[in-house]
Amino acid sequence: MFLAGKGFADSSDLGNVVALGWVEDIDGLLAGRPVVIASAGNNTVAAAARFGCPLVVVPQPRPFDEQVEHARRLDASGAAVAVLADLSTGSWSSALGAARDRAHRLAVLFEPGGAARAADMIGREFGVTRP
Repeated sequence: MFLAGKGFADSSDLGNVVALGWVEDIDGLLAGRPVVIASAGNNTVAAAARFGCPLVVVPQPRPFDEQVEHARRLDASGAAVAVLADLSTGSWSSALGAARDRAHRLAVLFEPGGAARAADMIGREFGVTRP
């Protein structure tokens, strides 16, 4: 298991967990993983969708609860499993299994070139074109 993110740079006491700290190339880390447990941030969710990884989201506290809302909506849509409270070992097993069952729903949310198309639509709305 890989643990990535700020504050996770020391894996000395984590057994089979490799703590990587901040990872610049999250795509390279996520590609082909059998399951991803991550915050409900947009970039990580998009990368998991791109690679068709089963996803369990554990939202981080934010001032406006945007990650909690994102996690709830991903869960309600059947695209990921949201963990909003502490789970027992058995509950984690169920969450991972459910995420594997839902991976196909998350994968269809990824659309190649979607960000560029969205930027073009927004630009047209405001009379701005990309170079």
